[in-house]
Amino acid sequence: MYRVGPATRAFAEVKFADNTYTDTQAAGAPNLDSNDIRYAVGAQWEATAKTTGRASLGTQERDYDVQDIALGRTDSSETFWDVGVTWQPTVIDSIDLNLNSDIADDFFNSGERLTRSYGIGWERQWVERFSTTVAYRLRKEDYQGYTVGGTTAPRDDENNAYYLRSSYQMRRWLNLGAEVSYEDNNSSLSGSTALTNFNYSRTTFLLTSTVTF
Repeated sequence: MYRVGPATRAFAEVKFADNTYTDTQAAGAPNLDSNDIRYAVGAQWEATAKTTGRASLGTQERDYDVQDIALGRTDSSETFWDVGVTWQPTVIDSIDLNLNSDIADDFFNSGERLTRSYGIGWERQWVERFSTTVAYRLRKEDYQGYTVGGTTAPRDDENNAYYLRSSYQMRRWLNLGAEVSYEDNNSSLSGSTALTNFNYSRTTFLLTSTVTF
């Protein structure tokens, strides 16, 4: 990192990934192997004692060993970003804002999935040992070259999720938690079978315990 101001640091990074999937080497299976190179520049800052953040912007170049135009599995160059800001208006409240995008493999359909995610959360430390978090996240996914019954069809999903979490530090070494979340997925593919309908909603309840030594 390079310091560009009293509370600001800039950085540049290059990452290389060699993606090899051994399970796709069977006869007739699609070859998903590829090489990724990610270039990014960004900064971290502390605007005030109450506000901190980070931001990066970059490009990911993907080179497939075997291309398949029909499935959208072709050499590509995509822009990605990652932004996070934390604001503490009071000593017991913290508000987090997160925006990011990513490019990943869609193993179900042997293509690519472009994801953009936007989230906001509010955490409050009610007492020394007990805190709660309320959060919302919107995720948009663009599937490249999705196929249904051998025919290429566009698939775009929009996923809304809501979270309520609580955390209780029962002992120095023991933390207890509870969470309830609701998720609603709306897809451009809404056919009559499990393979062509990706609309769903679900509610999840979690109880957790974390032990540290």
